[in-house]
Amino acid sequence: MATEKMEFQTEVRDMLNLMINSLYSNKEIFLRELVSNAADALDKRRFLSLSNADLLPQGTQLRIDISVNKEGKRIVVEDNGIGMNKEDLINCLGTIARSGTKNFIKNLKEGDKGSVDLIGQFGVGFYSVFMVAKKVEVLTLKAGEKQGYLWASEGTGDFEISEAPRDKVGTKITLYLKDDEDAGDFASDWKIKDIVQKYSGFVSYGIYFHPEATKNDKGELEEKPEERLNEKQALWRQSEKEVTEEQYKDFYNVISHEADEPAAWSHSHAEGSQEFWSLVRFAWPEALREEGLYHGRLQGPAAALAPLCARRGR
Repeated sequence: MATEKMEFQTEVRDMLNLMINSLYSNKEIFLRELVSNAADALDKRRFLSLSNADLLPQGTQLRIDISVNKEGKRIVVEDNGIGMNKEDLINCLGTIARSGTKNFIKNLKEGDKGSVDLIGQFGVGFYSVFMVAKKVEVLTLKAGEKQGYLWASEGTGDFEISEAPRDKVGTKITLYLKDDEDAGDFASDWKIKDIVQKYSGFVSYGIYFHPEATKNDKGELEEKPEERLNEKQALWRQSEKEVTEEQYKDFYNVISHEADEPAAWSHSHAEGSQEFWSLVRFAWPEALREEGLYHGRLQGPAAALAPLCARRGR
């Protein structure tokens, strides 16, 4: 298959133009979004394997791996999730179909910089990479398929797709950082570690950082061991008695990307023919909080209201 060049959907071009020329200061969220997308891909592979065990061979460790090349100004984020084929790459990275996204883009155009923090909620978090990258490559192989594909773009009006060899299921995203100093700062070990631990500490899959090899006194390259960045056990897998109120609030802030406190939460664990954990967070307008939501517990008629969001244990 020869390399195919395709144009981005109009909404995607608008989004990319905003990202490339962004004056938004909190550009580090690009890594939060890549890790979040990787975790979603791992979730999907795990879920689909329940009906097709061949998609996840026994003993497979679902994980996310990150590395940097300071001299080459590159960042690599890799997962062994479900992966993508050609059609997926076009649909997921070339078009926007999610409702509400057009309004989100409109708000960005009008200078609402606070909207950038919510980019992941509209299914377009991937495009935030172009705040720091001048070129992005996505090498991927979908579970259950044999042909890998390479997607590449400089974030302008088009992207390229070609067949490419890949011997393992999942997706490898390579960011070629812009030449400006701000973008180059992200190609450092401490910066990557800090961002992951700041935003992705509660991801339930292991996130591993691979330090660059360094030369020893003899001038020989020495490999350094990988380092797990998210040592926190998922809150919903812990006993409610072990989790503090501050941890619940911190978790809500990380997941919701909001600075305020959750109105309430419900944490439960059930065992039977199947075992599951759940942690449900409630985010209500202030008026409802005054109607009987206080100290994180549901009271009165407000207890009958349905939650706005929920996360089931993995």
